[in-house]
Amino acid sequence: MKSPSLYNFLLYIRFFRPDFSISEPRHEKQLLLFHSLRVLSLHSRSHSTDNAANSLNNPRLTCSMGADSLERPLSASILAEAYGTFVLTLLGPMSITVVNNPGLFPIGPSLGLGFIGLAFGLALFIGIASVSHVSGAHFNPAVTLSLAYTGRFPKNRVTPYVVAQLVGAALAGFAQLAMVGAAAGRAADLGTTVPNFALPLPYFAALLGEVIGTFILVMTVIGSTSPSSTLHWGSSAIGLSLAPIIWAIGGVSGASLNPARTFGPSLASLVFDASVFNTYWIYLVGPILGGLLAAEIYRRMEVR
Repeated sequence: MKSPSLYNFLLYIRFFRPDFSISEPRHEKQLLLFHSLRVLSLHSRSHSTDNAANSLNNPRLTCSMGADSLERPLSASILAEAYGTFVLTLLGPMSITVVNNPGLFPIGPSLGLGFIGLAFGLALFIGIASVSHVSGAHFNPAVTLSLAYTGRFPKNRVTPYVVAQLVGAALAGFAQLAMVGAAAGRAADLGTTVPNFALPLPYFAALLGEVIGTFILVMTVIGSTSPSSTLHWGSSAIGLSLAPIIWAIGGVSGASLNPARTFGPSLASLVFDASVFNTYWIYLVGPILGGLLAAEIYRRMEVR
């Protein structure tokens, strides 16, 4: 198949220079011109093929959100993870605190769950849009572990990322406490997550809800950021997926889906509630199990 540049040149010769012979060029300049065009065409084709091959073999494309994140220094990446987790764990849980305090949320609790779901989804979108190119925008130990399990994230960066996420979440918890005070924060334990004890099996229901919710979230993360995905708005898809999960599971477990997201407000809530960590194991085990399950299933789908 002729390259476009060569094909256009041949059309020009066919219709406007019928006296020009390619097989037996009459002049040395004509031969030189034809040869130069042919060399440029082959070089262009070779360059395009090399670029495509490099794109497929480029290890940067095996990362999560943000193809440049593995080229950044580790210090920059962990700072970005701390910042993104801070944003998510401040704006999301604080929306719960606001809804549970009539003086802060005059609209009333009737719109609470919808408001909270949108707050978390938009907070996650803000974080991804801000620093995905720096760290990959995990903001969640369950996401980091899942991506490492699939081989799309280096295992030697897991611990620094998780520590940065927990630090960012803790800072967010204490920042919220400083803004609203202990009295307002006590109304909802600064937006931490607890099982719904009105259910027949609250601990089992909360654990199952966290596994299923995180499974859906991590499937969205891995799928929308896969190198083979044709989706060009992955950050929006991830943020949008968080809101309906919260709407569906929030009444069962609080829909943490993220050990760091629950850790931050729980740590700050120790100021006025010493029992707040009694159910934290649900929000540690559930999201990690759900994330690893999603990673294993997606890995099997990609192999097939």
